[in-house]
Amino acid sequence: MAIRGQWRVDASKRPGGTYFRLRYGSRDNRKQLGLGYVTREEADTARDYVQSEHDADRLSLLWSWYERDHEGFVEHVVGDPVVAKAALDEFGPDWGRMSLRSYFENSSYQVWRAHQVKSWPTEREYWARILPVLGSVRVRDLDPRDVMDYLDGLRVIRGGRNCSLANEGEPVSGQTKVHHRNAIRALLKYAYRKRHIDALPDLAAIRIKGATTRAKPQVDPLDLDELKALMDASEPKFRAMWGVQAGVGLRPGELVRMRWSDVDLERRVLSVRGTKTTASAAVIGLTPLATKALLAWREVAVPRPTPDGVVFPSRKKGTPYASRGGYKRALAMAAQRAGIERPVTPYLLRATFATIAWAMGVDEDTAVRTGRWTDAAMFRRVYCRPRPQDLAARLDAFDF
Repeated sequence: MAIRGQWRVDASKRPGGTYFRLRYGSRDNRKQLGLGYVTREEADTARDYVQSEHDADRLSLLWSWYERDHEGFVEHVVGDPVVAKAALDEFGPDWGRMSLRSYFENSSYQVWRAHQVKSWPTEREYWARILPVLGSVRVRDLDPRDVMDYLDGLRVIRGGRNCSLANEGEPVSGQTKVHHRNAIRALLKYAYRKRHIDALPDLAAIRIKGATTRAKPQVDPLDLDELKALMDASEPKFRAMWGVQAGVGLRPGELVRMRWSDVDLERRVLSVRGTKTTASAAVIGLTPLATKALLAWREVAVPRPTPDGVVFPSRKKGTPYASRGGYKRALAMAAQRAGIERPVTPYLLRATFATIAWAMGVDEDTAVRTGRWTDAAMFRRVYCRPRPQDLAARLDAFDF
């Protein structure tokens, strides 16, 4: 077990007597748990118990208990540690009621985010400015108005550093405000996916003056006829790539990492080498479209496929493509030859799978499991984009 920092008892004289609290950390990064007017012996008992739970990596549970039921927390921790531990074991954290600061410091968000983005050190600097302003707001109560007020207060001070102190220096650039907003948005999306909050605030709708990034209009996914035309306009390798990606909804990075050892054509299953979310790495079923595309490609692939070989090698000595960028131009050229006038990107093929699955009557649970979306809401809101004529076709049942 790792040795951690020490909790200590802090006593202060007040009109009502001696007030005790537990403190941990330095002045700039201090955690504290108020105990109230207890005895010194009770405060020492509470400190030993809190320290043992901290050493056991259970501080997030303890902190949630403290915030949700302060009186019950104090009553247990100043008494018998065995009774307190039993009470904590029955207590599940209500993450949504935590303050933003407590959630940021005690949940697993920081560990998860650090593995998701290379820019995490910079993003942590944003949080050093976000938490002094919004840290006391409960996670479930944070709404776009809070974030807008925070962004409006951002100022440039002390040699260009960003700080959320009003009336100091000039306002920061619009793009800097976007970075701060996106940092908050990433945490709330994590809390929503973990079901720690019931609704996801629409922070993307916040209009930031001076931001250079503009929202791009959504492009309609391909229908079956367009997908067939796209495949017919492509050489064998790319024909198979479009068939597999649109056939099972692979992400671009998952498509280029495929190896023949991941494919079992007899059982019609694929082991996806996913890394984006915990659900992205999974064994999924292959649609007939994806199966036929792989069978046809295996027959003509040069060099001959080997178990450890890349399914869709690039021209650089059989190495994998560089995520989506390596074959983006080939996809655009194939779309042009097929007479598809709107932009066709790698991620549009993932949306194509979702939309065609909906149009063909594939049940939502099967489609979500195949595409490995984090939740059905993401599937419905972002990727499944039927056109008005598709909706009209589904309404033919009203012909009576």
